[in-house]
Amino acid sequence: MTLFHPFRRTSRALAAAVMLAAGIGSASAQASDIESLRARASKLGERVSDLERKRAGLAEQEAILRNDLARSTAHLGTLELEKYELERTYAAAREIFIARAIEAYKTGPTADVELLLGAKTVTQFLTLMEAKSRAASQDSSALDALESAAASATDKQEAIELSQRDIIRSYASIEAVVDETQDTLETRRELMNEVVSQIEEIEEQARLAAAGSGDPSKALLELLAPAGPAPGIPDGFAPTGVSFEGVASWYGPGFEGDHTASGDVFDSDLYTAASKDLPLGTWLFVKHGSLGVVVLINDRGPYVNKRVLDLSRAAAEAVGISGLGWIEAEILIQT
Repeated sequence: MTLFHPFRRTSRALAAAVMLAAGIGSASAQASDIESLRARASKLGERVSDLERKRAGLAEQEAILRNDLARSTAHLGTLELEKYELERTYAAAREIFIARAIEAYKTGPTADVELLLGAKTVTQFLTLMEAKSRAASQDSSALDALESAAASATDKQEAIELSQRDIIRSYASIEAVVDETQDTLETRRELMNEVVSQIEEIEEQARLAAAGSGDPSKALLELLAPAGPAPGIPDGFAPTGVSFEGVASWYGPGFEGDHTASGDVFDSDLYTAASKDLPLGTWLFVKHGSLGVVVLINDRGPYVNKRVLDLSRAAAEAVGISGLGWIEAEILIQT
């Protein structure tokens, strides 16, 4: 997550600053403060991640409910139209039925006499009477069917309206949780930024304090005691059989007093080297021609033209390199 990038960016420099501050009166307190802040930042980061996952899940539920609400609203609109058409049809059919009923009441029994007198045969009379009865029955059945359909439409409408109310309540509830989660998330992010700022401030104080010394630490000088020019692998080291070769360069002027990737103060008079890939703290026996030197990897580089090592000035002079040189190097282990 983006929130963790500042913390990740400062972690390496943070470690370097703590090591650089070794031997300074406030170093242990600063290291303790940093560890405490790092633990707090880690917990806040986990909480931020949990909240963001929760918010994403709620957003998905919110989208689903929004779609359900839209579908039910559209269905309700369709039912409203169907109900409206049924009510119109029912009203028209009812008007016809009432009109026929009134007409039948007005004519009374004389209508049947008229049918009898107008019929040419008894069969025709019976047919006319049956048609009249069937028409009345059909009118009545049609009214019943329309009433039933209208009632069914009303029931569906009520069910959909009830479902809509439930969806709206759920939607409102989720919106409230989303708002609450967003507020909590923003609070956690603010705390995270505060913690990162505190870490950066302590880091800067440690870096400035360490830079003030300007000299390699006593621990580094003791560590580099076995390094230096050697015709072959010296006592105290054993070869690993892991070797490589390539172009090496050297650095010194302009870097004195700077901090290496391992947190040490750079001193061009010490037998050290920079590598892009080898772990910090790796020992190497470097040969150029017939000359050799034991160096410690404590920095990163070089990043130019596929060079394999960047030797300190002292290490480069020990093997006769004044600019660039083809070297052979083997990884050593201390015995």
